Amino acid sequence: MSKITFSFLLTIVFFNTIFSQTSTTSTDDVQTKLAEYFKLERENIHLHLNKNTYLTTEDIWFKGYIIEKKIKVPFFTTSNVYVSLIDENGNKIETKLHYSENSVFDGTIKLNDSYKTGKYYIQVYTNYMNNFSEDESSVFEINIVNPNEGNFIEDKKINYTTLDMEFYPESGVFLEGILNVIAVKISDCNSNGLSFKDIEVFDSKGTSITIFSTDINGYGRISLNPEKNETYKVVLKFNDNKIEKALPKPTLDGMSLSVNNYSVSGKTLISIKTNATSIESLKNKTHSLVIQHNEVSSSIPFTFKDGESQKSIAIVNDKLIEGLIVLNVINSEGKKVNERIIFNPILEQNKIDALSNSVKNDSIIISGRTSLLMGNISVSILPDNDYSEPTKSIYSSLLFDNYLTNSTKNLNYYLTNFSKAKHSELDNLLITQTSKYELDKIVLKLSPEKKYEFDNGLILSGTVNNNIQNTDENYTITINSLALGLNENVKLNAKNEFKLENVLAIDSTSVHFTLLDKKAKAKELNIYCNVLNNNKKFYKPFIPKTKKCADNNIIKSDDFVFPKIDNVVLLDEVAIEAQKKKDDLSKTTKFKNSSIKGYKITDDLAGTFRDVLSFIRSHGFNVTESGSDVFITRTYSTSFGGSNSPTVYLDDFPIPADQFNILKNMNLNTVDEIYINKTGFGGGINGSNGIIRIFSKPVANSVSNIKIKSKPYYIKNGFQPNISYKNPKYANAFDESFKRFGTIFWVPNINTNERGEFQFTIPNLNQKSIKIVVEGISSEGKLISEVKTITIN
Repeated sequence: MSKITFSFLLTIVFFNTIFSQTSTTSTDDVQTKLAEYFKLERENIHLHLNKNTYLTTEDIWFKGYIIEKKIKVPFFTTSNVYVSLIDENGNKIETKLHYSENSVFDGTIKLNDSYKTGKYYIQVYTNYMNNFSEDESSVFEINIVNPNEGNFIEDKKINYTTLDMEFYPESGVFLEGILNVIAVKISDCNSNGLSFKDIEVFDSKGTSITIFSTDINGYGRISLNPEKNETYKVVLKFNDNKIEKALPKPTLDGMSLSVNNYSVSGKTLISIKTNATSIESLKNKTHSLVIQHNEVSSSIPFTFKDGESQKSIAIVNDKLIEGLIVLNVINSEGKKVNERIIFNPILEQNKIDALSNSVKNDSIIISGRTSLLMGNISVSILPDNDYSEPTKSIYSSLLFDNYLTNSTKNLNYYLTNFSKAKHSELDNLLITQTSKYELDKIVLKLSPEKKYEFDNGLILSGTVNNNIQNTDENYTITINSLALGLNENVKLNAKNEFKLENVLAIDSTSVHFTLLDKKAKAKELNIYCNVLNNNKKFYKPFIPKTKKCADNNIIKSDDFVFPKIDNVVLLDEVAIEAQKKKDDLSKTTKFKNSSIKGYKITDDLAGTFRDVLSFIRSHGFNVTESGSDVFITRTYSTSFGGSNSPTVYLDDFPIPADQFNILKNMNLNTVDEIYINKTGFGGGINGSNGIIRIFSKPVANSVSNIKIKSKPYYIKNGFQPNISYKNPKYANAFDESFKRFGTIFWVPNINTNERGEFQFTIPNLNQKSIKIVVEGISSEGKLISEVKTITIN
């Protein structure tokens, strides 16, 4: 995708007077500073959460999307992504590392009964984001409900006792003697906006000057020309109540920047005004209007001539970049005087064009078509209600919030069925916002330097503690992991150290090390290993903006029945109270595979077979002893000319085929359990000849004292493994509690084809209608965010 630049200077339509075309050095400096300040790449991450409110008996599921902020396309460079769960006081509960591939990742956060009912936050960031003074992370607010506490969060319940009005003069200036626009936000203490009509503005004499309304998010606007020495107040009447609040006092001098890009089709109208008091001080002084989006900017210098108090300009919208645009008026010293943010609409919003479903047995097949061609989407399937739908969309994260000082709420209200009326309402919201990239600071600061790199995988680093002389670096460490698909040889340096970079090291998997001399013979190994690069600190911690009324939306209810998960408590009780049988296998949960047969080595079994090799021989393998050598093979060939030996593990240590002799004369009564997988299914290519796993008894004289020339290392704090979504088994999918808190399914990875078609299957919970929340992105950076309610056929 090529970089889009502002080219509106050739399409300016002038009103009133002609702008001066004399550029100033300070204006050029500002544009140069902006270009330099945004020179480095910048990541922007969105999390599509499967819902907004979670019970502690459930888990949080998410899909991550990453773009490069300047060119707005998927960003493939990012791989190491940190996801933190934070409580309402800003305390970090946990941070997990996730691996992003092709600009997307997905994962889960485990919950339990230790979480209290309340607000929580998920923050997602990368090490590279530490390069910037602004916080480039993304934060998502969620609710967690602990059913044991007998309360729940009512997010959308309005607390009328805490209603407040906030006033935001357009471009930050309320100027006496000219027509001003003031945005208004009416909300309760929990930031729930309210829609009101016929809100009145009165002067000091009690005369009604004007009326205005607010949208469903509580935003509206007042147009007012304040008179000298006059004061004004806003009066809101509702439910036999009344709220009064004084407007701010107007300033006596200065400039005001007013913008309207929705009234006249295809044009942005800009007006820069001053009052009679300021004309003389501003006359013939050069100012500039700087229009900017990330690193791309353009400026229009202007001066007020004799008798002038207003400059007006029109810009053709299709010459502006889509998305948020910042307009600043700067003075001759390069300092900001006014700031205004506008939204240049996305011309082609991607939509779901068709959606159908069919019931097949206990499943529902959902087919759809969207204008997002060759895209990657995620879908959350929820009960048909207004409770649990995620509150932040991909549009909010990638087009709005990461440019603004405050996050937006319910943005899809404005963007769905976008129109002039919706655009006008969205503009009221934007008047209340300021850019997090402060122009004055950018001009004064040095541009960001790349001190923190893009992390790509983890680093395995270690030292061999054997007493070897490696001055010629003749020794090699072989690093192998079937689970990670890892098979690398790394030279030891003169200090017997090694390092392997860019490893996709999954948490709790094992890596095996073998020390080889220059003749490639395995040597005894004593090793220290560590994982590096897996715990990068973020230097801009998220601090929630707490309010005194934060608990007012937590509803106490002794008679509300929360959704029950079938067998959860019962299974826990069985696991705790059931008495373990003497011959129970301890590792059956580790090897969940129908091809694997496990054997508990009881006294009877130990007395039946002479040793371990006899046991293996009697269970389907050929065992041959020749002198000190031992050969274990399949009873039939699985490859032509290749090895026919199974993969053998002793206490999770892989035993090379040329070291099977360590099993010679091993007494079976020193062994606790043996697992045999004759087919090798589930063991990868190295398990094609079968797998044998031997676990010794934990006693001092057991086989664990045998020296094995391969050492395992278990990854700690590595990348989180990919876990398939498992639906909670709700006891009742029809009661009110399920409608409020339940979830039907979660599908994090769906690809649309060249025609935009997609299909997925969900369980049939016999719902009459369901809500699906679709979000995604194409390779060109086109976004989709849509909520659909469908009737099940």
